[in-house]
Amino acid sequence: MKGIEKYISFLNTLGGIFIVVLMLLISADVFMRAAFHSPILGTIELVQILACLIVYFGFAYNALKDEHVKVDVIKRWPVMDLVTDVISVIIITIFIYAAFIQAQGAQAMHQQTQMLHIPLAPVKYFIVFGFINLDIGIVCMRINKIREQRASRKDLEIPKETVEVL
Repeated sequence: MKGIEKYISFLNTLGGIFIVVLMLLISADVFMRAAFHSPILGTIELVQILACLIVYFGFAYNALKDEHVKVDVIKRWPVMDLVTDVISVIIITIFIYAAFIQAQGAQAMHQQTQMLHIPLAPVKYFIVFGFINLDIGIVCMRINKIREQRASRKDLEIPKETVEVL
């Protein structure tokens, strides 16, 4: 489990690096446009690809840390957390399938960006990769919560020695 958590943290760090690259690219583009009236060619395409990578690399980390936005309408029943996690994994698995079909289509049709001619298939496969990691993150988070609940129950148990004395 620790290995998976390190892997997901690494992806999150990679997403953070992409944020810095995105910031530098936009700053350089704005500077070039203002100073020399010549923006960097293809900046919009690169920003779109980087934004995609940033989002999908961060999904799993947020799931693992249980920091996704939630609506706590049915919080009275603790089992609902488990139910929503199972439903989430099922829906995300459907997203994985759909994104994979899209990636295969992009690969078969040799889709690419208009200015820089960057192939879109690898980007779409990264979306599939991000959804797979999101599923893994949700499952790991749920396992960690179950372990925490079991540990807290053991803390509440009265040791046998104490019971025998009573």
